[in-house]
Amino acid sequence: MEKIQTYVQVRVSAEQIEKRLLDCLDMHIPNRTLIAKVIIENLTMTDLGLAQLYNAFSGIKPEVHVKIGDDVLVEYKNLSWRMNKPRMEEAGMIYKKKYVKGVVHDIDLRKTDSIGIQYTYMPDSGDAATDTYFVDPSHVIKTTEEYPEDLGDGF
Repeated sequence: MEKIQTYVQVRVSAEQIEKRLLDCLDMHIPNRTLIAKVIIENLTMTDLGLAQLYNAFSGIKPEVHVKIGDDVLVEYKNLSWRMNKPRMEEAGMIYKKKYVKGVVHDIDLRKTDSIGIQYTYMPDSGDAATDTYFVDPSHVIKTTEEYPEDLGDGF
């Protein structure tokens, strides 16, 4: 089992990041001020875009602790509302009364909920179905076991 990472938050204004971007652009680029402004204005649509640009200034690449094809566990509450938990428990699809087993199907680092988990669930009626749902990396436990015994205190 991998150790859970600790994160810190740094408060930096969009204007400070824009100035840093402007400093990186060659002085001879026509309209460099406008270019920096347009980039920052578009990135401010989400905190993630600005955070990734800020990290890039320090050489920090966006990454997650899993890769496509990894077996993972995700708490039931962080997945789709379509599931019928009692039917899933009856079918043995819920581990420790709260985890659903899945496989990393997709990773999109441009999104806060960046990890696409493919999993099997029981709907209210009918047979088991498969779905893919994107979740925040902090909600994903990478596992190499069928069902790990020690999930730590963080989960």
